[in-house]
Amino acid sequence: VELLEWRDGPPVEQSAMDLRAYRAHMEGRPVAEGRTEAYGWVESGEELSLTFRLEEGLRSRDIGCDFQPRALRVQAGGAVLASGELRGKVRTDECYWIIEEEG
Repeated sequence: VELLEWRDGPPVEQSAMDLRAYRAHMEGRPVAEGRTEAYGWVESGEELSLTFRLEEGLRSRDIGCDFQPRALRVQAGGAVLASGELRGKVRTDECYWIIEEEG
């Protein structure tokens, strides 16, 4: 994997760029990952993936995801599964969520 020169990297909205995160992303490695009792997460530089275990019988209409430029809130069946500030700014019109069967 060849790392690009600073001037050839992705456009950033802030003057401070996390070079460790950028390098991991360019090498195809997760930038960060972790697990809590409620969810697991993997950050790949341009994407953040959260994984939740949902209660049996929940459907898409029972789930709410509120994407804000610098915050995220996920609810299922009336309970808040995750809520908080994001490390960087996101384009809310490019955010989405899906339900996948485990297996």
